[in-house]
Formats: sequence, structure tokens, C-alpha cells
Amino acid sequence: MKNNNIFHSITMIISLTVLLSSCEEFLEAKPEKSIVTPTTLEDFRAVLDNVVTALNFTPALGVISGDDTFLDDEGFTGLSLWQKNCYLWQRPVFDQTMVLSDWSSCYEGILYANVVLEGIAKTGGGLPEYSTLRGEALFHRAFAYFQLLQFFAPAYDPAGDNLGPAVPLRLSPAVHQDLERASVSDCYAQMVTDLGDAAALLEDRSSPASRPSRQAALALLSRIHLVMGNYDKAREEARNALNIYDRLLDYSSLDLDGGNPFSEFNDEVIFYARMLDYGYFDSQVHRVDTLLYNAYDEDDLRKRAFFSVRELGNINFTGSYTGSNDYFSGLAVPELLLTIAETSVRMGDPAGAERALGTLLKSRYRPGAIVPSGLEGLGTREMLQKVLSERRKEMVLRGMRWSDLKRLNKDPATAKVLEKKIEGKIYRLEPDDEKYVLPIPPRETELDGI
Repeated sequence: MKNNNIFHSITMIISLTVLLSSCEEFLEAKPEKSIVTPTTLEDFRAVLDNVVTALNFTPALGVISGDDTFLDDEGFTGLSLWQKNCYLWQRPVFDQTMVLSDWSSCYEGILYANVVLEGIAKTGGGLPEYSTLRGEALFHRAFAYFQLLQFFAPAYDPAGDNLGPAVPLRLSPAVHQDLERASVSDCYAQMVTDLGDAAALLEDRSSPASRPSRQAALALLSRIHLVMGNYDKAREEARNALNIYDRLLDYSSLDLDGGNPFSEFNDEVIFYARMLDYGYFDSQVHRVDTLLYNAYDEDDLRKRAFFSVRELGNINFTGSYTGSNDYFSGLAVPELLLTIAETSVRMGDPAGAERALGTLLKSRYRPGAIVPSGLEGLGTREMLQKVLSERRKEMVLRGMRWSDLKRLNKDPATAKVLEKKIEGKIYRLEPDDEKYVLPIPPRETELDGI
């Protein structure tokens, strides 16, 4: 994906890139005399449109560690050591020298956001354009922190104090800062604050969708409140976001026989992001879990839109909303409907859940087919399982499965034991296992004193 605005103020971008690459770690970026500090609207816009190298990326650790895909022995053998450790939940995961992009790319995005926020504060700009840029920077910072917290921090506990350590909370681009890990509670509070401010500053929709919008801020707020167990807030923000825009793709109108049927910025995309790409995704035997594939009804068009069955029976995911082999990991309309459905069940509103789920599934099934969205006659637990099943099928390989596993493991009724088999040995990850929190790479902890 390319954006012509990235080439604006090229001198500034090159200088900022020097800042980011002249040191070993983004958390310890050392300034150089040649750096040009961004000071103009054009400068700030160029920083925030740097979607090719800095922004709009998310970690891929959750796919490797999760349960949507698996490898056979041959595919496993071809992985790097750290990916093998991640796949089988082995500790330690990373060696002493490894630079992990899942960590560094998030802090790179945070640094970009903080550079813009500080620059705008210094200019004192009162133009509407400055407000928009500030809102985008706040969104990007919150989006990056959300990604970090899903992998390198404990799950948010609605019944706990959440005072345990999470990740360093960087709120300015200054080099010399305390790099102690902030609490889970403080990190989530900062994200909610940033997104509330962003929603008040941004336009309802953005073009291209790689730029944040008010709808994107509300959608991310809804996602965060769902993770926090704030179901009333999650539903409220999801509804607010859908009031801005709620278009769904009619899967029956797609070409389901010509490879990936989706375009990069299709009508459902609210905010565009994609996962980092590792060797795990390139493996010829990287395949989708058979039980997941078989969970789709034959009349469910997602089965053809999302997957390809190879000659040897391997099932590959080929329906990313990037329109390519990259995995989409941004924000889209279906997630909002699924959040409304889940929170409605949890809040004792089965009719609200039925409406939201029915709206989504009608766009996913073959015309004339019976859409199995009915929740009538089901108990609360059965309704919740139905909604969560549809959530997994709709959001397969969109970067949220690891986060969902962590939050759902808090309830024994929705907890899951993960299993993988390699070379005849079964590996298990229990719902309460501390390995759901991935270790910060040793190189980061040693260099930065975290």
C-alpha cells in the first residue's frame, strides 16, 4: 500500500528516520545534530502518513501462539528458534540479541505519535488541521499501546486492581525518561483518555482508511472496553460508531472463485492496519485448524471467501481484507456488530443480540439460505457461546484471537485449553497459564533497564 502524502517534506522524513534507526532501540533513541524537527502542518502530516515503514502495523505473535492455524512436523522444522518457542509456548522465547519487531514497531509508532503531539503543542496552532493531526496522533498512540498490552501484559481483570506491571508508558519523545513498566490500570486509562480526546478532534470518516477517524476512535474504544469487561461502555461506543457508518459487504455479490475476493480498502474497513510478516506465514504447510473450517455451514459464504482447500487437503486462509497475502488487523464494521451482540447477551438483552447478529449473518449467507442466527429459546450461556462462535468465524486471523482467549479465560465457562502436536508430543496451554503474557525480549530489558 502506498500513499502519496508520505513523500511530502522528504527532508524531514529522512531526518526522522535517522532518529529512529540511528540507535539500537526505539525506547532509547539518541538524537543527532542532523535531525530536522518537524514543525509545520506538512511535516506533521508526512509523519502520520508514514504507513509504509512506521504506522498501521500490528504484532503477529498471537497468530503464531494462537489456535486458528497449525503446522505439521515439516513446517515446524523450518521455523526459526524463536518462532518454534512461540508456537509451542516454550520459555525462554527470545535470545539475548534478538530485535523483535512486534515490540519495536509499536514503540516506533508511539514515538512518531509523540513527536507530532509535542510539535503541535509547541506551535500552538489553532487551525482545524492541527486538531485533526493531534487526534490522529492520539489514536495511533492508543492503537499501538493496545497491541503491546495484548501480548506483553496480563489480561485486564474487571474484578481486580490491575496494579501489576504492564509496559513502559511513553507520553513524550524525550530521550531521558523513566522506563519502568506502568501498571495495567494506568495503561488502559491512558488509552481511554487518548481515544476520548481523539474522537472529539477527528472527522467522522477518513480517506484513505489508513488515517484515523472519529469512527475509528469510537471503534477502538469499544474494543478496549470489551477487553476491560465494561460491557455497557463497549456497546455504547460500538453503537456510536455504527451511527456514523454501518455498511456491510454482501458476500453473495463477491467473486468467490478467483482468489482473494476482497479489495484493500473495501466498504467494511474503518481503519486499515496489517500484521507483521514472519516465516511462519510463508510456510507451505501453514494451515487453518480443521475444526474451525468445519464450523462454517455449507451455505455460509465465508467458508469460500476466507479459505482455499489445496490439492493435499490443506486449508489456507486466503481472504484477508488487505486484498493480498498480508493479514488485515485493523478495525471494521462487523466487529462492532459482534461486540453489540456479545455485550447485549451479557447485559440481559437477547433481542439486541439477535438483531446485531442477524444483521451481520444476512450479509454472509447464500441468498435463500436459512440464516441460523436465532437465539430464541437458548439460555444465557448457550446464547453467549453462539455469539462467540460467530465472532471467531468472522474475525479469523484479524489479530484479535489471542486477546479474546485471554479475556474469555477469565470465565471457566468460556475458557479453553490449547493443544498442539509436534513430533508425536502434545503441548498444552492452560487458561490460567502465565505464558499468555509473552516476555519482553531480553535485549530490551537489558538495554533499557525495564
